[in-house]
Amino acid sequence: YFPDKNIYVKYQEWDVPYASMIHAHEFYELEFVIEGNGFELINGKHFEKKRGTVTISTPADYHFFEISEKTALIDIMFTEQTIPSGFANQIFSKSYPRTVRLSEEKTQDLISVCELLDHVEGYKDAIRQRLEKKLLESALLIILSQFEEHGEVKNYEKTNDIDIVLQYIDLHFEENPSLAEVAEVIGKSPAYFSRFFKRSTGLYYSDYLNVRKVECAEMLLRFSNM
Repeated sequence: YFPDKNIYVKYQEWDVPYASMIHAHEFYELEFVIEGNGFELINGKHFEKKRGTVTISTPADYHFFEISEKTALIDIMFTEQTIPSGFANQIFSKSYPRTVRLSEEKTQDLISVCELLDHVEGYKDAIRQRLEKKLLESALLIILSQFEEHGEVKNYEKTNDIDIVLQYIDLHFEENPSLAEVAEVIGKSPAYFSRFFKRSTGLYYSDYLNVRKVECAEMLLRFSNM
């Protein structure tokens, strides 16, 4: 979608009602409403969209949105490699809501960060990439601060192996990862991992992978014509 960059900012405006098709991305996305009203469906769950609403989606999330009036959005799209350390197990985990509405002050702050992200093209590659990562971290911290005000921030500094594994499966289940491949994510042998996974989840790895696929298929059957 943006092959020459790891972080990309896109401004979108609609003057009339609009509805997107249900879809998923190969990248992470923060969709930020600066004007208008509507709703978004993420993995079958309904979320209201209005000024200050930030919608959070990962490559594992199927979603579509519908707007009912003139609307303006800012999309921050980025790859897994650009996520600052620790954030993948915070606002991009299943434990966090997929949307948050920022205060007006934080809305203005995030708009400023987006403007800066959109204006670093003039820097040389190495400096530009460092600036982009720092600005992305700033955007994520603004969002985390709003979660904190809502009492929804959790401590993921000591993420355990099963959390890492489940997040990996959630992001890559469509690629049908083998047991050995997932075991390698946490540096374990396939035999050890098989026992560890069954003990931690109550399911054999292949059964868990099939459940995740069926959940996705069910959602697509209910909310799309796929």
